[in-house]
Amino acid sequence: MPLLSKEKIKEEFIEAVNKGMPELFLPYILSTEVSFGDLEPNDGYEYFRDFLSSLKEESPETWHCNIKEISESKQELSFYDQKHKHPRLTVYVTLGDKLVFDIMPF
Repeated sequence: MPLLSKEKIKEEFIEAVNKGMPELFLPYILSTEVSFGDLEPNDGYEYFRDFLSSLKEESPETWHCNIKEISESKQELSFYDQKHKHPRLTVYVTLGDKLVFDIMPF
C-alpha cells in the first residue's frame, strides 16, 4: 500500500466507524503506519471489529464524529449516534511515526 497522509488514514478510520464497516480500515491496520497500542495488527483488528459490531447492534444508524484537539500530537474522536446524548465510542489518536488508535471501552 502506498504511503498515505496521516489525515487520510484518520478519515478512513472515521468512515469505517460511521458506516459500521471495520473491514474498510483493515488495509491500514495491516500497514506499518497504524497501531492499536500494544496489540498485534490482527488482534487490533479483531478488537476493533468486535467492539464496533457490538455497538452497532444497539445503534445501527449512521454515526457522526466530533474531533477534539487534546494536544499537538493527540486527538479525541467521539462518535455519536442519533439518539444518545453521550458518545457511543471514544478513540484517542496519537500522531507520531505511526497513528496509534486507543479505543476506550466506555
